[in-house]
Amino acid sequence: MSVMPDDFIRNINRGLALCRPFYMKGKNMETAVEVLSEISFTSDIWIILIVAACIIADFITGFMQAWINNCIQSHIMREGIAHKTIECVILALAWVAWKAIVFPPSLRWIDIRVIVAIYLCLNELTSILENVNRAGIWVPKWVVKKLQGVKDKADEGELPHKE
Repeated sequence: MSVMPDDFIRNINRGLALCRPFYMKGKNMETAVEVLSEISFTSDIWIILIVAACIIADFITGFMQAWINNCIQSHIMREGIAHKTIECVILALAWVAWKAIVFPPSLRWIDIRVIVAIYLCLNELTSILENVNRAGIWVPKWVVKKLQGVKDKADEGELPHKE
């Protein structure tokens, strides 16, 4: 049994093909659009893309709020990059665990990758809202409270369940 599903590897190869239009002579933007239209975004790709988008958005908003407040500090940025790297490792470990653990039939609905991705996204969204608030942009308190409430439920282990 292979470690990664064949369709996931095919999608990665198609994604790598996106780079070709930019370095191959005679190719144009239409080639990039053709390649993009051929990629089928499986749940695996979406999990990675959504977490990556949240991580990138948090990094950008953190940098921008530090710039606005004239407090850019390299040690804080290094620490933030280290945290983001650890989050990526955690997601990779969740992928390995999902492949390695065989759940009994009553628990087959559990997808540890999705659980970890939701947790990481909640952390990133909370951080993004904090960064936006520190940058001087008003964020409604109910939004922060609602997101914090969802995060608290996740911290307490209240997982959604199927009946």
